[in-house]
Amino acid sequence: MGGAGPAGDGQHRLRHRGRLRAELIRHVGARAGRPGQIADSHAFHADFARAEAKLRAATALVRETWDDVERTLDAGRKLDVRQETMARLALNHITWTVAEVARFVHASVGTSALRDGLMQRLFRDVHAGTAHITSGPQALRECGRELAGLAQGESWVLFGLQA
Repeated sequence: MGGAGPAGDGQHRLRHRGRLRAELIRHVGARAGRPGQIADSHAFHADFARAEAKLRAATALVRETWDDVERTLDAGRKLDVRQETMARLALNHITWTVAEVARFVHASVGTSALRDGLMQRLFRDVHAGTAHITSGPQALRECGRELAGLAQGESWVLFGLQA
């Protein structure tokens, strides 16, 4: 199921998450020991830990949600409204979490992120994902409405809930 729909999009974002993290670790490690580098910054260490926790939490939500979706589909059943909501929410959440971490990575590596290369491409690709309709405010509002119990009797139709 990894190629299309929310799961495929989520997997794409998970790959970018790992590559961004690896590039930041490589960048910081290559400059460790030099005076004034972020490798010695307590603030960087704390921010890195926060970013890691956010990524792991968002990743767990995607995996938990998709495991539930796969069990339902493997049993030959259709997704219920809550499962569709959670799939949309997990995709939206991982997209914005990865974008937030991409901004942290970009700020941490300084001008290195401006050079043509992997870091620049990952930053651009991650932020292109935030422009997708599934990452927009309407999708998040509709998820919140359903989760709050305010969409009784409604179903997902394209990007919104309708009766």
